[in-house]
Amino acid sequence: MEKFQLLHISDLHVSIDKEFDRSVVLDPLIDRVEHDMAYGGVQLEIVVVTGDVGFSGKATEYEKTKDFFDELLARMNLSADRLFIVPGNHDVDRNQYRPTDVPKYDNMPQLNIELENKRFRRRLFEGMEEYFTFIEENYPHLKSHDNRLIPFVHAFDAQCGKRIGLVGLNSAWMCRKSPDREEIAIGEYQIKKAMEKLKATGKLDVVITLFHHPLSWFWPPDRMICRGYLNNSVILCGHLHDAVGGYVHDYDGRFYQFQAGAGYESSEYPNRFQYVTFDWSENKVRLEFRKFVKESRKWVLDTEKGVEGKKSFELLEKNDGMKKREVDFTHYLTYLRQETMSIDIRGLVTGKGKIHQFPIDELYIPLRTRYCVREDRGMLKGVDDDALLQEALKERRLFIKGDPGSGKTTFMRLIAYTLCQGRLGEATKSRLSFAEPVPLPLLIRLGALSRYISQCTDRPGFACPAEKDSPKWLLHYLESLVLTPTLNEPEQSFYSQII
Repeated sequence: MEKFQLLHISDLHVSIDKEFDRSVVLDPLIDRVEHDMAYGGVQLEIVVVTGDVGFSGKATEYEKTKDFFDELLARMNLSADRLFIVPGNHDVDRNQYRPTDVPKYDNMPQLNIELENKRFRRRLFEGMEEYFTFIEENYPHLKSHDNRLIPFVHAFDAQCGKRIGLVGLNSAWMCRKSPDREEIAIGEYQIKKAMEKLKATGKLDVVITLFHHPLSWFWPPDRMICRGYLNNSVILCGHLHDAVGGYVHDYDGRFYQFQAGAGYESSEYPNRFQYVTFDWSENKVRLEFRKFVKESRKWVLDTEKGVEGKKSFELLEKNDGMKKREVDFTHYLTYLRQETMSIDIRGLVTGKGKIHQFPIDELYIPLRTRYCVREDRGMLKGVDDDALLQEALKERRLFIKGDPGSGKTTFMRLIAYTLCQGRLGEATKSRLSFAEPVPLPLLIRLGALSRYISQCTDRPGFACPAEKDSPKWLLHYLESLVLTPTLNEPEQSFYSQII
């Protein structure tokens, strides 16, 4: 079978003052994992620990942690190089910083400058010295990159023949106080460097990214940037001491995020861990949950999670080895290219009374505009009062505003026509350029969309988005088009494929 399984634990909080509490929870955890491997059909190949290995970032805590890891790996019959760890906020010795020494940035460029500078970064990471020393002395396969900037980047060859990309990121380096929600970050410099190193490892069948905090905990600008790098990946994290997560597919992309519970006696939440299985033969990723029962001091099947302690998801469709369903848009693109390839000049007719059509890429005259970019916090930057409109196409999102007759519609038709040519592999005379991969043009007639929204909201009891300006209307409208008999076949087929 094409199957790969891992053990995901988190938030051990190993403390010298509470060593007995640690043994109460973690010793039975080892027993349970050994039992599941011997009698439960579990075939684990690696162990993933997503942070808070210690309690306060002290060397003595990591000595006790190593005892636990040694025993766990021995009972699983795994070598030390099968263990993958990232730091959490409890792996930061906050006594190494002044009380006022709390990193805070106005924008991502400021943060990137400090992460890129080795001297600044050494000061920022000073409170994690004991954590990194523990890793470097005991787990050389977790070699950090760029002077401890990136905890590790590793390519693991699974027994089934699949190649697993494992990326460890540090989301705890800004932690100085609690709570710190939306005040911490991985940083663009760290994640970009990590993904570049991952790409250099070659073709991978799945990418698993490990960090301590869930994405919702990040500084909003960092969260958005990380989302771009983490698209189509599997995220394993911890921090909130509960097993939650699932599949996310929204306007900004798609990913899995699976969060493990804690593993220490005094946790307010039930202690939990999980097995994660990637099954290519069934195109599934499955989770099996275990929960610690304090009264009996045993780890049992966690029936409160998933369905009878299990939950399955479809594997993400990716270009790098995951199962992919090909969608052919040729028919639709050919149709849309025909629809947008010419301009009808109103009032100009031939002797036979027919409107004369001109090729759009020959007749179009480049427009000039006032062009500006709005930052995440609403401030304007890079204002150009006399720029070519086509230069704005380098932006991921673009809003064009102009007076009636100023050329907006013609420009949009030229964009659609050029994109169709690019997707169809045809040469174009247009001077428009787009970042790779070439975007897929989606034909939405705003007048028809507006009429549809009005019609739906006027129908009592009709299931539709509550607000007229909700982005959910777009999908609602596209779903209705699939059932619209007046659409021609290329359009109807296209909308069905998109949904």
